[in-house]
Amino acid sequence: MFTLIKRFPPLWPKQHTSGHVLGHIDSSQHAEIAVEAKKRYPDLAAEIDDLERELMPVFSKLDLAALHAQDRFRRQHVLLIVGAFVVTVLGGAQAAFGAKQAVPWIAVSQAALSVGLGGFATYVNRGAAQARYASHRLKAEALRREYFLYLAHAGLYVGSDGGRAAVLRGRVIEIETGEAKS
Repeated sequence: MFTLIKRFPPLWPKQHTSGHVLGHIDSSQHAEIAVEAKKRYPDLAAEIDDLERELMPVFSKLDLAALHAQDRFRRQHVLLIVGAFVVTVLGGAQAAFGAKQAVPWIAVSQAALSVGLGGFATYVNRGAAQARYASHRLKAEALRREYFLYLAHAGLYVGSDGGRAAVLRGRVIEIETGEAKS
């Protein structure tokens, strides 16, 4: 039960930690990981510097945007579910009192809440929070793929010439703007 509640979206937008391709870590640890990686793998130090400069700021921005859009989408749907539950309870109360003991405020509040929920549902569908989440997450994951391809000298990054950083910069821009071919 507590796990279910723990996964509920926050009622108010929360501050997420800056993302990293290795997972969600505290931003203070981000620099430590890069320094440690350069110590452990000195042959990759230049590549890690390129990635930290060109790719990681964009990845962090897209990852955070995806997390915020996901929270918004979930929060909106939880509100719709809670609102529908309240409308149902009001309908049950109205039915329980029956026609002999008509309680007009129950019917009026049920109708008002139903209309409000209908408007909110329309807003949620037009708001496209899920589409924004999917778009930002897809771009962030594409950048994660580029991170590892760059380190492995694979894909577009085959070769050891100085043009790899320029190719990386171009791929980051393509992915961020949505022009990437995949």
